[in-house]
Amino acid sequence: MVFTSGYELHVSIGGCLFVQEEFERLQQCTQIIAEKSLFVIENTFGGRVKEPIFRMKFPTDIWRGELTSGNFASAILLEMPHKEYFVFGESGSWGRYVANDYEFPLDVLGFRRESASIFRDKFRLTEAEAHEIGQLLPPAYRNERSG
Repeated sequence: MVFTSGYELHVSIGGCLFVQEEFERLQQCTQIIAEKSLFVIENTFGGRVKEPIFRMKFPTDIWRGELTSGNFASAILLEMPHKEYFVFGESGSWGRYVANDYEFPLDVLGFRRESASIFRDKFRLTEAEAHEIGQLLPPAYRNERSG
């Protein structure tokens, strides 16, 4: 589990750090709860990754075109498979784990009760999506997720 108790989980099919539609939904959520910044930190897997890791801070009102304007650096960040990231704001009321280094990549969004309705509304899944994801989840996540 990448979230401590007290966070509700929302799991979706993953693959990249910021797909445009998902980025825009996350951006809307962060602006509603008045976050000023998004932090992105590449997972080091407890120090097993020796190469320099990616750490970045973005304003929540950044235009996605600005994120993609870095040519090679943007491509590494946004499109490179087999990387995993923690994404969070300064409030600590939500976080996202991008687990795309697996056969079935998943995005795990965690949020506290006070912001749950905002995230649930923006990241709603169809019944078919929820069922498919339920089949892919590790057992520890099946009992914790909010849907």
